[in-house]
Amino acid sequence: MIEWLGTAYTFGKQALGWYKDGKEAVRAAKELYEAGKGIKEHLQHEPAAEPEVAELSPKVVDLEWLVVSGFRDRVQAEGYKLRWSRSNAVPTRELDGYEVLYEVDQKAHTRRSLTRYDGSILIGKKG
Repeated sequence: MIEWLGTAYTFGKQALGWYKDGKEAVRAAKELYEAGKGIKEHLQHEPAAEPEVAELSPKVVDLEWLVVSGFRDRVQAEGYKLRWSRSNAVPTRELDGYEVLYEVDQKAHTRRSLTRYDGSILIGKKG
């Protein structure tokens, strides 16, 4: 009988340890859950809105500027065919798939259309 009581005591002591360890595991799991919940809320914030790009007055350029600056090669590499258009014809050209091309300054968040001395605007069409 004493052996049985000793075994029951040892088992009870072990069970109490398991109970305490279980409570500790539950507490640790709860803390982990709360930390994960905080991270999830942090990651689900609204992404920062793209900064607005201010449009500056048109930049007057010549054909040489297009080549020397690398602008022509850059937009042609993107698949654009370039052409100059009178400003009053731009809306009609847009119906044909052309769009006004801009020199964009990423750091200053600005853009400006490119014009010639006579007021013609540089436009391009993909394709």
